[in-house]
Amino acid sequence: MKYLLFGTLTLLILVGWSCRGAKDSSTKDTSDLSKLTKAMEMYKSPCFGTCPVFRMTIYDNGFVAFNGIRNTDKQGLYVRQLSKKQYEKLSKAFEAADFWSHPDVYPSDVSDVPSITISQFREGKAKEVKGDFSRPEAILELEKMLDAVASEGEWTQREGPVKEERMVSKEIIVQFKGDTDIPTWVEGMAKYETQLLKQVAPNSPYWVITFNTQKISPERMLELVKGSEGVAGAQFNRKVELRDR
Repeated sequence: MKYLLFGTLTLLILVGWSCRGAKDSSTKDTSDLSKLTKAMEMYKSPCFGTCPVFRMTIYDNGFVAFNGIRNTDKQGLYVRQLSKKQYEKLSKAFEAADFWSHPDVYPSDVSDVPSITISQFREGKAKEVKGDFSRPEAILELEKMLDAVASEGEWTQREGPVKEERMVSKEIIVQFKGDTDIPTWVEGMAKYETQLLKQVAPNSPYWVITFNTQKISPERMLELVKGSEGVAGAQFNRKVELRDR
């Protein structure tokens, strides 16, 4: 009887430790997302239609934060918890896709489509793969799995939508290199009716340019600007709009 009692107590203690360990990993304080460790992320950018725009971050404890920006059924910040099995399935999918071996960008000549950026974080480093439907099947499959995480499960709203960024399709912020003759560069883009709109700040290498979208599509113009001599970087200008909660 003593052996039976001892065995039962031992079993109960072991089960208690096991349950406590599992609970600790899933009940880590999630009130401050900045203190959590990112594991995976997906961002879908705006297009010129009704494409969903959102950023979804999955942390290493399986906690998920979905920030719906535009054209999504969840507007604002929503959170939920993945099970250990769901999290491990995603991690294995990234391994199977040999994610870190892919280039950072899969370029495309197709305009008016959103770009999708998928990222993974490990050992203090980050790897991202950006592109559209021209990406390899392995990356497209990861997107499908992450889309499923975004659309399924029970979400809790933590913050309402406060503001959103609207892409200004006919304006591009250009970072010029220090030795670039900016007026000459603008003359080289004259066939697109390119003009300097304003300098972002005094003595800043950043300028906002505008152009005629009837002459060239915004996406094509952005690629052209990025690839031109004398330019260090470029992106569409964005207007921040306040929204009701």
